[in-house]
Amino acid sequence: MDKIVPAPDSPQAVHPDLQGVESLLKKLDTSLFIRVSPIRTLKFAFSRKRWLTWVTCFLLLLGSSIATWRSLHHNDEDKDKERARCLVQAEEVAALLRRQVQLSASSLYAMGSMIEIDGGDFLESNFTEIAGTILKQYRGITNFDIAPFAVVKIKVPAKGNEGAIGHAMLSDPNRIVNTMATIKAQRVLIDGPINLTQTGGVGLVGRLPVFTTFSPVDVPDIRSWWPDWSHGCCESSKPLPGYGAESLPGGMNSANKSTYFYGLVEFVSKLPELTEDMRLVTVESTLTFQFANLNKHPTMRTAVFLHSSDVGPDTELDDPVKVAMSMPDVGIEWEMRAQPRGGWSGPNTLFLLSITSIYTGAVVSVFTFLVKESLCLQIQDAKSLLAKCLVEADEVLRKRHDDGMAGGDIYDDEVHELK
Repeated sequence: MDKIVPAPDSPQAVHPDLQGVESLLKKLDTSLFIRVSPIRTLKFAFSRKRWLTWVTCFLLLLGSSIATWRSLHHNDEDKDKERARCLVQAEEVAALLRRQVQLSASSLYAMGSMIEIDGGDFLESNFTEIAGTILKQYRGITNFDIAPFAVVKIKVPAKGNEGAIGHAMLSDPNRIVNTMATIKAQRVLIDGPINLTQTGGVGLVGRLPVFTTFSPVDVPDIRSWWPDWSHGCCESSKPLPGYGAESLPGGMNSANKSTYFYGLVEFVSKLPELTEDMRLVTVESTLTFQFANLNKHPTMRTAVFLHSSDVGPDTELDDPVKVAMSMPDVGIEWEMRAQPRGGWSGPNTLFLLSITSIYTGAVVSVFTFLVKESLCLQIQDAKSLLAKCLVEADEVLRKRHDDGMAGGDIYDDEVHELK
């Protein structure tokens, strides 16, 4: 089949660009838009509506920023509330432990008062009954002992503590430093938590030095009042020299009489007994926690001495709340660290929906703006091309007229048809 050639006088034969114009206009009629570079579209938008475009972009950015800030602010408020709830619960648990420690310390003052009355005769004679009663009433304490001149004489309960009987702390090079510190403080000091070498486990040791008017000026040789004394801790039955333990004055009593060192009353609280009234199993259902001794005892591997079952002593908690447990009157500086069981909550659903909605709206707005400006740019391109083609077509027809190829009427008719 022969190819159809346009007539010489037809507009399509005047200039090839006219066919491109016709094709572009048909595409604009049948499609939503022709792909145009976003960068070129933005340049076009800013050149056509400079101030309006700038204001629109500024308002869009400002609105998105404010909405984002509000969403983040609400999310931070939720996190602060969660931390506050966790802190309140942690403070309640820490208060229970603090109260138990203070209660245990007060039991020693009760015993010390009995000793001051008669030099310890009544308490030593009835120590088993008195200590047994206090153990039941005060709870949280594993055992008591009484140590005249810092030598453990009676321990309640006796079973399982036989190895401690006769331990002379002023004659033991491993114990004399801490014992002298307690005596000089003249108040209850609690050591630990420590690893208990004699009975095993981890616990606290509380000691109260007692001074009476019945006590001798000089600390006597142990065998002078306990003839058959012997213990593997010590080679000497006298206080070790160089520590000032030979004579231990306690100052004046209320009757303005001089007092001297009688000895120590002590308790041991193992962690299971110390925490038995805290209901830690219930606490663990909502809290992950650790208790740490800020003045770690040399016998302990780590500062953490008590923790929930889902973590270990070496576990680093995730930004935990901290409760200071400072009890300087008994020499304790502890800290409780806690976080919700299972960790802190992530961003809440409302926050995620808000952020998603904000930026989805922003993206849709920008996309719509680009589509609109792209269409305007395509229309302008089509008009520019069409105007260029008309100018070129006009020049072609004039040239043909000048060359005598067409009459004036033909030229006017063709230009009118093109336009």
